[in-house]
Amino acid sequence: MSLIQPVDGMRRLWRMAALRQAAISTAVFLGVVALAWAGSFWIVREALIDRVDQALRLEHDTLSRIIGESGPTRALLSSSEERFATFRDEDGRIHGLGDARLFRRQGLATLMAGDEEEEYEDQWRVLIAPMPGGVLAIGTNLDDTSEILEILNGAFLLTWLAAMSATLISGGVLGFHAQRRILRINDALAAIAKGDLSARVAPRRDRDDLDHLALRLDETTARLQTLMQQTRDLSANIAHDLRTPIARLRARLEDAVAARGSGDIDKALESALGQADEVADIFNAIMRIARVDSGESRAAFTPVDLAAVIEQVSETFGPVVEDSGRTLDVDVSGASTVMGDQDLLVQLLANLIQNAIRHTPPGSAITLLGRRHMIGIADDGPGIPPDDRQRVLEPMYRLEKSRQNEGAGLGLALVRAIADLHGAELSLQDNPTASGAGPGLRVEIDLPG
Repeated sequence: MSLIQPVDGMRRLWRMAALRQAAISTAVFLGVVALAWAGSFWIVREALIDRVDQALRLEHDTLSRIIGESGPTRALLSSSEERFATFRDEDGRIHGLGDARLFRRQGLATLMAGDEEEEYEDQWRVLIAPMPGGVLAIGTNLDDTSEILEILNGAFLLTWLAAMSATLISGGVLGFHAQRRILRINDALAAIAKGDLSARVAPRRDRDDLDHLALRLDETTARLQTLMQQTRDLSANIAHDLRTPIARLRARLEDAVAARGSGDIDKALESALGQADEVADIFNAIMRIARVDSGESRAAFTPVDLAAVIEQVSETFGPVVEDSGRTLDVDVSGASTVMGDQDLLVQLLANLIQNAIRHTPPGSAITLLGRRHMIGIADDGPGIPPDDRQRVLEPMYRLEKSRQNEGAGLGLALVRAIADLHGAELSLQDNPTASGAGPGLRVEIDLPG
């Protein structure tokens, strides 16, 4: 058991992506350093040997010239721990240190030589080349070169160890830090999967892609939480708003049953049909919002002249507004062409007009607006309190004072859905030019150019 637990712990550590990445990066880095070490060592060694070879060639040429002039004297062919020089004449006699085996080959070579009493042998670099009158062999001890290579070897080893330590420590620290952040994201996702939509990663700042991912996760969760709350509110509002027309429908049907055989049955059935139509209208409006939210209409976008849209709405709804005891004005200046669905934009303005008729007193002025890529509606009615301006865009949400009016609170929700489909910015604000009993309401939809 004591052996299995550490193994399982190592497996869990290795499954952590950040730590595994840090370990692999460290291994790759150390491998590159080792290759650089080996390559540099070989280059330096070859450079040092090349310098020794050049010195040997120069000395060989000098000794060859002197021996040719004055003969193989003992002073010229002396030997020491650092160098030696040996000459074999044409008769095979050896002058200096060495024996005949030294002259078996010619050229540059590295030989091992040492006393029998020594526990190790020295490396010698030897040049054996012919000259007038014989063959001259000279050699130099490579101890200095070996010491330089050992120092270089030690420096590289020290550098490698330092790099390994620094890389392992920094990689481990960074890996653990990144893994902790990944674990926070994983914990938040686990909580969300269990239904806790209040879970947040909440990074302190947006420093890198993990923080960016955490921020996007928090934004998505917040949006999902909002949508779930809206769904619950929508369900509650649907239940609340359908309760009245369904109760009325039942009452009318009961009246119809009670009126059998009398002339009141036609009136009761007509009233029941009206209540059934009201219920159907609510569901039809919800279905229209769902279709718009699906984004299917975006593929059929065409160039739309906003001035023509406003003119069409004005001609169609002008008489309706006047019959309601209100006035409809048009304020269009420089309206341009945008990509969109003309029928949906007409529906958007129609809903805004119907909303204005429903929530403004008789005698109010309603104005169709058009400015470049912006369309909208302005009125001089009671307006909407700032705290409720986002809520009224939610399906089935209605202000308390509006619950006495007709409607199910779906008109502005459909307006927002159409605006979102077109990538437009929807804003609700007071109408500064309102001259009625309230601050008025100004609804603007800024469409992309």
